[in-house]
Amino acid sequence: SCRLNCSTKIAPEKREEIHSYWRMSYMEKRFYLVQSIRLHKPRHRTGSAPADTDASNQKRAYTRVYQFGEVIVCKKFFMKTLGYTSDKFITVALKGVDNETGEV
Repeated sequence: SCRLNCSTKIAPEKREEIHSYWRMSYMEKRFYLVQSIRLHKPRHRTGSAPADTDASNQKRAYTRVYQFGEVIVCKKFFMKTLGYTSDKFITVALKGVDNETGEV
């Protein structure tokens, strides 16, 4: 039902395998999320703020790209596959991650 057709990209068996995420420790989960979510600068900025101003004053400093391995999926599918109903843990896990390198 999404524009990326996520449900056809990953077989149900693979989704079950991914669901083993819940057996990981906190740090393993965080590492998994850092490896699975790429932060990219948006192609277009909205608003009148110049690109060189403080990032906190801009609408979006980056956009997230969710993926399982090399397969890019939408946020909703990513969260549902991992069993999340809120992106709070993802946001907290990605705090302190360098937007350019993806390193903690």
